[in-house]
Amino acid sequence: MGLHSTDRVRWRRIAVALLPAVCLSGLLCRTSVAEPKAKPVKESRRAETRDIESLEEQWRAAIVSGDATSMEKLLADDFLAISARGTLLDKGQYLNRMSTHATKLASVDLMDLKIRVQPSSAVAVSQARISGMLEGRPIEGTFRYTKVYTRGPGGAWHMTNFEATRVSPLTEGEADQATHHGERPAPPASQP
Repeated sequence: MGLHSTDRVRWRRIAVALLPAVCLSGLLCRTSVAEPKAKPVKESRRAETRDIESLEEQWRAAIVSGDATSMEKLLADDFLAISARGTLLDKGQYLNRMSTHATKLASVDLMDLKIRVQPSSAVAVSQARISGMLEGRPIEGTFRYTKVYTRGPGGAWHMTNFEATRVSPLTEGEADQATHHGERPAPPASQP
């Protein structure tokens, strides 16, 4: 018994419809087996992470030295910052605070740096112990920082956003509870 012409046409249509899926599954299988391609991506991500780590150190050095010129090179034109007090600053205002020494930090010890890199952006989250002067008043404490970097058309990274949050000292009860749960209590911080 042979296939009728309508059945042949139907089978041909099914075969034509399935052909791209079969070809695609073959490509996917080959791609998943071809592991050496994953290494350059990982190496590229590591290099980009090192680039952001370097920018973080440049930021720290510029803040401590009060070098507004170096800081200007790190910041994107549309940069925005939110201070630990909730003040919103654009690039000009941020640089002005540095150049007028409204903020003069004697030390910024960065720690616990975590970086997430995407193709055109990166987020750096860190903790910092700082001491210095803020608008003529002493400031000392532990802060968490979040910085967002974007890659420009030429491939250079620039900081677009910055936010600081004071790490509040724990009360005695909170410190006991944190210790009980295996957490390390935050060191006390003086208020500005």
